[in-house]
Amino acid sequence: MLAGTLRTDRARLRPRQPDGPATATLRATVRARRDLVAHPQRAFPSAVGLFAELDSPIGLAFLARFDCQDRADWLSPKRLAAWLTSVGYCGCKDLTVLFGRITNAVRGTTGEDGAALAHTTRAFLTVLTSLVEPS
Repeated sequence: MLAGTLRTDRARLRPRQPDGPATATLRATVRARRDLVAHPQRAFPSAVGLFAELDSPIGLAFLARFDCQDRADWLSPKRLAAWLTSVGYCGCKDLTVLFGRITNAVRGTTGEDGAALAHTTRAFLTVLTSLVEPS
């Protein structure tokens, strides 16, 4: 079938052109977002679903400050409230709901493995924010 198409429709076929800069940027942004969303599901599950979107400004700010399970373990309701106030959280979700999501979620990777995965989280954040925000 492919040989028949090449034989009869060769004049209409064009060589594939490399992606332009805008397309390459869009592909990189989509890939970074997909990887950023998938990474915490393995490394730090309580961050997933904490806010409406993981890649929302508040979700990114949370991951920038609490990039692994060990850092999230430091949180108490009072500390979470102080942090939410410091970043100007609009209060769409009640503090007890948010803290419950953090404490009731499957625990993420801790210790040296968690620290190593935190580097990956920070790298994803750097890539994603540099592609989304104008420089």
